[in-house]
Amino acid sequence: MIKILTLLSFFLLLSCDPPRSRNAKYGAFTTSTSTGYNTGGFFVPPTTTTPPTTTPITVTPTNNPIPQELRHCSFALDGVTGFQHSANHIGAYTLCKSSVSPNDVWLQMKTPVTQGQLCLIPITVNSQGRSTFIGEPKCLMVNNPMQVYKIPFSINRIGLSGAQLRGVMIMKDQSLFFTHPFNQYLLNVDAYLFCMDWVDRTGDGSYCQAFDSVGQFVEHRF
Repeated sequence: MIKILTLLSFFLLLSCDPPRSRNAKYGAFTTSTSTGYNTGGFFVPPTTTTPPTTTPITVTPTNNPIPQELRHCSFALDGVTGFQHSANHIGAYTLCKSSVSPNDVWLQMKTPVTQGQLCLIPITVNSQGRSTFIGEPKCLMVNNPMQVYKIPFSINRIGLSGAQLRGVMIMKDQSLFFTHPFNQYLLNVDAYLFCMDWVDRTGDGSYCQAFDSVGQFVEHRF
């Protein structure tokens, strides 16, 4: 019965206008309360996705303030060369997991995100190699290639609060068209969270296949 009601509520969304704001997120497939939202075992605070509150580190060619907990990763002191990874969706970047705080990661990107925010979602990976999200998204403005941004994750998905951080989903917070069974525009983050919640509860991977086919994300595993 719960699965049927969830699916019916999502189909009601398909007849509405496409969401344009993070304030509308999860509205189609959650129960709203005065304290937050529940998405089939995942709690979201009642306002918006939580931004990191830490001050980024500013690097320069003559100054390397990278703390010892991150010395196992390579950052670009000139903002141009020295990045560890590259992906079509975001360009060259370094994403480094702290060796001291297991749920903290640090991000540096060569190409600023000029339209909207960049969102990062913590994931774990099971013994079969399948990933799933384990906490709420952290969204921030990434507009300076000379800065290294700290993202402290909250591992707070119900039932997975003890999971280990094994990777991060990275995506721009933008509205995109997703094909069947979505058949509508959705914010990238919302489509991902819904598809993963749906496949975890029902075993139906069709929503995640539609999300994957758009290809506007990076799944980074540590």
